Amino acid sequence: MLSLLTDGDYYEKICYDLFLKDRFPSYESFWNSFIVPLTNRPIDVHTKTDIELRRQFPQEDLKRIHERIIILQLHYSVFRMLHKAFGCIGKSDKEINEVENFFSSVYSALDISAELFGRYEKVQGGIVIDRDCFDPSSLEKDSRDIRKKWQKNHSYPQTIGDIRKYRNLMHHGQMFGSIVTPAAGFIALPRPSEIEKYLDWRSVGVSYHSSNIHDFLYSKDIVKLSFDEVIIYLEAEWKNNLL
Repeated sequence: MLSLLTDGDYYEKICYDLFLKDRFPSYESFWNSFIVPLTNRPIDVHTKTDIELRRQFPQEDLKRIHERIIILQLHYSVFRMLHKAFGCIGKSDKEINEVENFFSSVYSALDISAELFGRYEKVQGGIVIDRDCFDPSSLEKDSRDIRKKWQKNHSYPQTIGDIRKYRNLMHHGQMFGSIVTPAAGFIALPRPSEIEKYLDWRSVGVSYHSSNIHDFLYSKDIVKLSFDEVIIYLEAEWKNNLL
């Protein structure tokens, strides 16, 4: 068994103690069982060539081998989106751009995960793979179709659904109404579960300064709680679908 702390790449080593080791251990478990054999570890982190992988998987054609490689790439891409999201937390108390960047990153992590689960299911189930996943003429459509099929068949829990809705409203509609504390400049926003009540900016100030203050949190608290929910969800889904 290898360790991300010693045999991961630069970013995996950085994030090992930040959130991978204790909060997302299944990432390392799948990395050991599926990802490491596709690479030159412990010599280096690079992925093996097609020639090397054909020798390693003599019963598989190149399309199925490439499917393994894209699973490797999706697995790492989920991690990098989580790393980006984690990096936004520190400045999210006063920078609305960091809040927006955070929700964009965790949303991407969830979408990429859905494609990862769908593709892994195909490989493990022995389903015939009729198109090379690296064919640029079909990759975008295939990725979208696999992701949407998985999401249709596997409903998100309410908390994750609220986070995704929050991001969609944030990035595809008007900006959120907010309260900024006059002295320190901290941002207060409606919670993800309550955002639809505050699409009209005029209602934000009225409610915040009244008995509905429980509908709001400081932006950094929203970001931290959302990261917690996403990492808990992904840890459970890694166990259910990849291990």
